[in-house]
Amino acid sequence: MATIGLDIASVDGNGSPDWAAARQQGHLQFVALRAAEGLTPDTWYPTYRRQLDAIGVPNFPYLLLTANLETPEAQAQAALGVVGTLNNHYFPLALDVEGPRRGLTAAQWLGWIIRAKRVIEEALGVPPLLYSSRTYWIDPEGLNNQPAPELADCLGWWKFWPQPTLMSATYDPTIVDQLPSPPAPPPWQTQFGIHQYQGDAIHYPGFKSTVDLNRLHIVQQGATGESVKWIQRRLPGLIDDGMFGPKTASAVKTFQILKKITADGVVGLETLQRLTWE
Repeated sequence: MATIGLDIASVDGNGSPDWAAARQQGHLQFVALRAAEGLTPDTWYPTYRRQLDAIGVPNFPYLLLTANLETPEAQAQAALGVVGTLNNHYFPLALDVEGPRRGLTAAQWLGWIIRAKRVIEEALGVPPLLYSSRTYWIDPEGLNNQPAPELADCLGWWKFWPQPTLMSATYDPTIVDQLPSPPAPPPWQTQFGIHQYQGDAIHYPGFKSTVDLNRLHIVQQGATGESVKWIQRRLPGLIDDGMFGPKTASAVKTFQILKKITADGVVGLETLQRLTWE
């Protein structure tokens, strides 16, 4: 069954949503919240975080990195200041990379992304998630197909919209389960943890304006590929061969027991969150 989430920012114009309705009717299980755009804190972030924490919905912050006068280091520090302490019930701070380069070359813009990533990684002890899309990464006006080996171990959160924008939200788990996987930017090959599958959706339960809808990439025995390798690199005693066989399933169960979560050998939301901190 699909694990459905959403991401929002103050600019979406939702005011104070009915999170309970979203959870009960919209199958909401996790939320990404914009913490800052450049140096500017998101006005709704503290409120949304408190509301979600109060009802036990996992949430995580993201920084929309901008190519303005502010350095990437200053932007990362500002976002970390807004966010404060995180724990393993959240994903680490995510970097949102989708905006115009504003005079920077693709190589220079990639350098900014890496510089922001290093600040976050030094502060948190683990790399950030990275939001982008294959389209943006290969676009000559975007990242122009830049290689990025230093970023390739960031958990991927990829934009790919098989569902129409500015249309009624798709949140029936049986339908969401059938959606195609997102094509990843080249440095990540097939690795991803979250798929943003519909942008600016309307009529989502509990919300009066638009939301972006996401689903978790659930990984279990029988899976293959780069997402499996990402998991294997975070568990002791495994070779990252990209084959989720019995040995990997056993290592996942051992990890789950250690973290006191359901030991089913499946990398779902709770397990993936905790693995991002390894």
